[in-house]
Amino acid sequence: MFRNGFVEVSNAKTLATREMPGVGPVNQIHQPHFDEIIIGTVDSILSCQQQLGLAPPTGVMLSLLRARGCRIWYTHYQEWSGDPIERDEIICPELVIEQRPGDQKALARLLKPMLDTVWNACGHPRSWNFNPAGEWTGGT
Repeated sequence: MFRNGFVEVSNAKTLATREMPGVGPVNQIHQPHFDEIIIGTVDSILSCQQQLGLAPPTGVMLSLLRARGCRIWYTHYQEWSGDPIERDEIICPELVIEQRPGDQKALARLLKPMLDTVWNACGHPRSWNFNPAGEWTGGT
């Protein structure tokens, strides 16, 4: 955390490599864990800011770098999902959180457009970790 309250988080383990039969090693976005990591990390940062007496608004930005070729590996179904990402960078729409959400499900709803952007890059209309009404299900 910087003196001005800014927080920068980097996670190189979120995108992993998995062997794809007949293709070889493929970079993967492990779901639903990827979405859960993003939601949990933002929740932890908001809690820390609250404990330090830092009031909203809070800006949230998410980028995937070196994303070309990554595919979604969906744990619940033990299968690859969608298409490989065709771009090197995925820059998700930024979010300004005006007040702290009441719980993680409310936070997940706020982060949904960011998470959908990652799924869109893999050829999906939305994250499977939300139901069609936009409520977090955690992929169940």
